[in-house]
Amino acid sequence: MNADTIQKLLAGQYILYGYKAVQSTDKAGRPLVWFGTQSYSTTTVVSCSDTYQVYTSSSPIVSGEQITVGFSTDILCGQTLQVIEGGVGSVVNTGHPGDVSISNQTTTEFTCGIMQEQTINGNPSAFVPYCAFPLNGLNLQEIRPLNKILLMFSTAKTNNGTVVVDSADSTALAGANGPGIIIDFSAMSSCTVTYDVNLGWDWGNYAWAQQIPANENLTPWLIE
Repeated sequence: MNADTIQKLLAGQYILYGYKAVQSTDKAGRPLVWFGTQSYSTTTVVSCSDTYQVYTSSSPIVSGEQITVGFSTDILCGQTLQVIEGGVGSVVNTGHPGDVSISNQTTTEFTCGIMQEQTINGNPSAFVPYCAFPLNGLNLQEIRPLNKILLMFSTAKTNNGTVVVDSADSTALAGANGPGIIIDFSAMSSCTVTYDVNLGWDWGNYAWAQQIPANENLTPWLIE
């Protein structure tokens, strides 16, 4: 970003938000805010780890509300977290290849999802949840992590792990004040994009990215 864009974003107290996408057949799932930062400059480096954690929570999935993680543990795609009373559990080496699975062995309803670390300009975070799905009693959730990241600037202030809402709800973080960009890393490990406060995002119009209009409902872009 050029210096003029930086100055205008900081003057407006814009926050750079990041989200990650997943695939699931359960359309009740919602994306969560993965990170928000004002530590951006002319060059900002965003990266993430290759490891995942799975979590359970007693927090309901409510638009604009933060999910509080109750239990979490490391997991690999193709493995299953077997949840017992209290929302805790253990990971077993059975599951659908490519998916993170959560099997509820109780009749208690939980919220569940995937967590991942991210690093901004070399400063790593803790594992942060980036999606939330209902886990009904005796049910199984299968969530497939996708190598897609969505970036956007917004003046709305919200915490990591907050449920993204529809654009119709103006009381909570719905979409970007400016355009967002979704980047597909399935065929690459890194890329460079630029942002101009008046022109939006530029990535050379390659097929691996797409600009998202301001105030767009982000859920269809992040829950496939």
